[in-house]
Amino acid sequence: MESLEEDRYKRLTAVRAKLQSSLAAKIQFQFKLARKSFYEYGNKCGKMLARALHAKRQKSFVQAINLGSECYRTPKTIAEAFRAYYAALYPLPPGGGWTPYRKDAWNM
Repeated sequence: MESLEEDRYKRLTAVRAKLQSSLAAKIQFQFKLARKSFYEYGNKCGKMLARALHAKRQKSFVQAINLGSECYRTPKTIAEAFRAYYAALYPLPPGGGWTPYRKDAWNM
């Protein structure tokens, strides 16, 4: 019975080692590609920076918002939808009532 468990353990460690070496090879290749691209675009950051900014902009860009049965697609209506949402989420008394730096905050 113990030899069966030992055999399973040995096979498991062998498969785990094979997986680690496979992952290490993939990571090493990706690292080599990153080093190559940083070397090629080192002094001229234009393309590299443009690609990074484009990817970041694509991830954070809001194309449309669905609220109930309506879909807002223009930047103006999307901004208004966000404003209305946060105004309902954080209701403030008329006239503001909140300032970022209260003068009496230090006297509490």
